[in-house]
Amino acid sequence: MPSDRVVRFVVDFGRGFIGDSVNNPNEVTAPSAAPPKPKPASFTGLYQSFRVKLAERLQPFDVCRPIQVRAGSGPWRTVYAREVLSDPVFFYAKDDLGSRWTKERTAFKVWSPVSSKAEVLLYKTTKSPVWKTIPMKRNAQGVWYAVVPGDLHGVFYNYRFESYGETRYAADINGYAASADAQRTMVVDLTQSNPPGWPAPRPFKGRRPTDAVIYEIHVRDLTSHPNSGVSTELRGRYAGLVQKGTRVPGTSFATGFDYLKDLGVTHIQLMPIQNFNPAHSGGYNWGYETTLFNVPEEQYAVRRNVPLETLRETKRTFMDFQRAGMGVVMDVVYNHTVPSEGEWSAFWQTVPYYYFRNNDRGDNLNESGVGNAVHDERPMVRKYIRESLVYWLKEYRVAGYRFDLLGMFTPDT
Repeated sequence: MPSDRVVRFVVDFGRGFIGDSVNNPNEVTAPSAAPPKPKPASFTGLYQSFRVKLAERLQPFDVCRPIQVRAGSGPWRTVYAREVLSDPVFFYAKDDLGSRWTKERTAFKVWSPVSSKAEVLLYKTTKSPVWKTIPMKRNAQGVWYAVVPGDLHGVFYNYRFESYGETRYAADINGYAASADAQRTMVVDLTQSNPPGWPAPRPFKGRRPTDAVIYEIHVRDLTSHPNSGVSTELRGRYAGLVQKGTRVPGTSFATGFDYLKDLGVTHIQLMPIQNFNPAHSGGYNWGYETTLFNVPEEQYAVRRNVPLETLRETKRTFMDFQRAGMGVVMDVVYNHTVPSEGEWSAFWQTVPYYYFRNNDRGDNLNESGVGNAVHDERPMVRKYIRESLVYWLKEYRVAGYRFDLLGMFTPDT
């Protein structure tokens, strides 16, 4: 074929046709001329990475102070601490981050070594103005802490940080309950989230993993249709998953909980139920865009605007499955979060850049295909993931996990 000849290719899956203007001239018209060659891209804002050797070694507390660099006569640019925070000096080994309630007092701890100031803001409701502002103190690892006297069960809170010349607000990434918009977490006495009869025995204990028969379900999908036979108010809810005696209307065919039990499955695998992107809570969602990893998604609760009831309903559902001989496996998405940056991301606001893989310019890497990737190589990120998994194992007694995009994690994690 002459090198200057232009050929048009057509692929039409609707007709099952693949052809070109050379071999199928009656069906594919040859173009009169080649399209213009693309112009070379004109890049702006090119960047390079480089190392700067300081005359004096930085001290740990220097990461919370303004650091800027300038190349020649160019503008001063802010230096954001990332890999330096993986130094052992910033590693906090204890497992008490978040809020810890007792009737006499509540202790708050949050890891934010880059912040020059941190406060706990208390609220009486999800929408009310600030009720109390509590200053926090910083320890050597960058953990800010405060103790507030009195019974704070049911009180909402978030953190206010000063970092990199900005004021940032963040929900507690270690919190256990939250408002529907995930902007305020709630202090909770976890014993009050236990339903009557809690806990149930672990049904699969002592058996071989290869004996497991796992059935994957979506909380909403299993019961949302009227033919599920589930009560209207329970359709698409946690409680609807364990309603007993349901049948396809007008028949004797078991549905929902009874159907799963009759199948003989040993485990129910729930598609993601960890609190996910509030912007999508009102619509259909598979849940693969987690926002707060220790909080059950509220849209599946009957009383979705009462955080404690969301916890209690989740536990009751797990317990009923367990009492019927079925363990609960959670589908978890620790490889990315949504949103990943900006004022709606508690991870970003707490320690900008640290929790995500990004390039030298600071762009988040899209290794997950959804816009960001959690940087589990970093010690405090890895610790967060592990502690979150342990929390669900202990507090909700889950039987196991299915990890989304497991290949994104390092073997150590």
